[in-house]
Amino acid sequence: MRILADLHHADLYESLMLLAGRLGGELLRPKGFEWQDRNIWGPNEPKPVAAQWLHNSHYPGLTLAECLDNPPDMVIISNISNFRGFKKFFSKNFPAVPVVLQVGNTWGHWQPEFEGAEYVLNSTATAWPNAKAHARYHPEFKFERVAVPDPRKVLGLLHFPDNAYLKRFDDLEKALPSWEFKMHGAGSRDLAVTLDEVQPLHGWAGFLYQLKNIDDGHGFNLHRAWAMGNPCALNYSMYLSRHACLNVIDGVTAFDCERPLEQVVRFLEEAAADYDRRSDEVARIWDINCNPEREWTETLQPFFERII
Repeated sequence: MRILADLHHADLYESLMLLAGRLGGELLRPKGFEWQDRNIWGPNEPKPVAAQWLHNSHYPGLTLAECLDNPPDMVIISNISNFRGFKKFFSKNFPAVPVVLQVGNTWGHWQPEFEGAEYVLNSTATAWPNAKAHARYHPEFKFERVAVPDPRKVLGLLHFPDNAYLKRFDDLEKALPSWEFKMHGAGSRDLAVTLDEVQPLHGWAGFLYQLKNIDDGHGFNLHRAWAMGNPCALNYSMYLSRHACLNVIDGVTAFDCERPLEQVVRFLEEAAADYDRRSDEVARIWDINCNPEREWTETLQPFFERII
C-alpha cells in the first residue's frame, strides 16, 4: 500500500509514518512544484518557502507525474490549505482513492475548506458529525522512558513565545535559582531543535512548561512529556477544552502555570522531592488514555477497514 500525505510538520508526519507501517504501507509526500502549480497543494507560498515541503525534505516523495501514472492507494491531508485541492484532484482523476482528513487543530466541520470531508482522523476535541467514518485518536510517536538523574530541570518548547510566556518563564527561573531551565523553539532564547533532539531533552528535564495562548490541537509536546513520565505545568485556560485534557489530573500529571507563582514553585518542588513515584504515575495515566497498541486495535484498524 502506498499512502500520500501532505508534509505539515515533522511530529505529525512521522506519526503518519508509524501509522502507515501498521497498515503495511509506505508513506510518501507530494514532491515537486507541479503540485503547487496545478493548485492541488494549496498554501500560497513563494517557491523558496514552498520548497521546504515540496522539494527539500528528506522524506520520500511522489511527483505529480508519478501520481498520474501510478496513483496511491490512499491520501491523508492535514493542512487546512491543502484539503480542498487534493480532494478535488483525486475525486476527478481517481475517485476510488479515499481522501482522509487528519484534524490536528481546532477547526470546524462547517468551514468551506473541508467541504466533502468523508473520512476524518481526529486528534482534537472537535466534532465532525457529517463524516461517513470518524476516528478520534492520539497520534503515535517513538519514545523511550529514561531515568532522570536530577528532576530539577524545566523544559519549555514553543515557537515565537509571546511576552506573557517569557515573563512567567523568567519569573519561575528566578524563583528557583538552583534549578536549570531551557526554552527551545524558533524565536526562543535557546533556539530551535530538530525532532530527533526533542526526546533527549525530555530525558534531560524533569518537567515540561507549556504556556500557549494561540490555538493548540493535539499537543505533541505534552503527550511526549507524559509518555516519558514528565509532569507538566501548562495553562488550563487553553488545554482543559482540548484533547489533552484527558491526561490532566491536577497536582499529579499537571499544574496550572497561570496560578500564582508561589503555587507553581511549590508544585515543582514537591514533585521533584518525590519524583520517581510521581513520574511513574504520570506515565501510567498516559498509557491508560493513549496506549498506541490499544488505539490501533480498537479505533484505527476498524476505521481503515471501513474505507480501504
